Amino acid sequence: CAPAVVRAGAKWLGVATVQQGVAARALCPEPGVLVMCGAFPGQGAAVVAHRLSAVAWQPWQLDELETAARSAGKTVSVHVEIDTGMSRQGVSLNELGSLLARFHPGSPLRLEGVMTHLLAADEADGRETGAQLALLEEATGKVTDAGLNPEWLHAGSSPTLMAGEAERIAALAARHGMKAMLRPGLAL
Repeated sequence: CAPAVVRAGAKWLGVATVQQGVAARALCPEPGVLVMCGAFPGQGAAVVAHRLSAVAWQPWQLDELETAARSAGKTVSVHVEIDTGMSRQGVSLNELGSLLARFHPGSPLRLEGVMTHLLAADEADGRETGAQLALLEEATGKVTDAGLNPEWLHAGSSPTLMAGEAERIAALAARHGMKAMLRPGLAL
């Protein structure tokens, strides 16, 4: 479906794995390709070679990407995932500072985006989503306090879009000088 969504105007493609990212890049040379499950050991070179953006939340992931980027003499774009309650993947607010320290002028790592996943966007009362967005607000404050200026903030999925959360996420992104990105998946 990648070529179809690009023809429809998509500027980004989201994939689960590096292998899917390589395949998407072969079909669609222009849009950004975000590897949502990150790069595993031995995959950093493919991320760099195919101009993929990788999600990261662990220091070892940044090690993998940094080593590959240095070997190629290039930079690599990273989206840091914040755990705001999904507890599946993402860095905690307590560990965020040490991860952000990896993005400095001498590093080939470039912080392109900050993200989370909203676990209950389709629940009617919205309490869980509100709590998660409050944690994301705190995390983005730490990012800007660290002197980093990522372009993208994304927090969502198909239920997030269907629940009408796009405006809240866009407002949060704007408060921190970022653009909002939403990630429809099942809705496609």
